[in-house]
Amino acid sequence: MSCPCCDHTLAQIVPGVAHCERCGTLVTETDVYTPKLVERCRRFRNSVGEVVGFGSSELDMKRLWHRLGIEESIALPQERRVT
Repeated sequence: MSCPCCDHTLAQIVPGVAHCERCGTLVTETDVYTPKLVERCRRFRNSVGEVVGFGSSELDMKRLWHRLGIEESIALPQERRVT
């Protein structure tokens, strides 16, 4: 089964409960629990163009974002941005 958040393969913890090792999403038979950090990273990603004062260019920030694997942890493959 694929993670509804990042499309990574889910690992079954106990029957009816699975966990994504990539983004931390927890999936039960009735609910999906996405970590708060994923939502915060998505907001940050959408604001990178507005962020000033990091000491790096916007392009450097996007490359770092990709290199650290954050993009693949918060978006489905079709939503991932290529830098």
